[in-house]
Amino acid sequence: MFKRYIYLDVSLVYAVLAFVGSVAIARFIEKGL
Repeated sequence: MFKRYIYLDVSLVYAVLAFVGSVAIARFIEKGL
């Protein structure tokens, strides 16, 4: 049961990082162009 929560946290963190990263890259490209 505990391992499931760990995997859930890891997947959630990866999802948040991917979302934040894509937004940051989009803003960087807009400012760069």
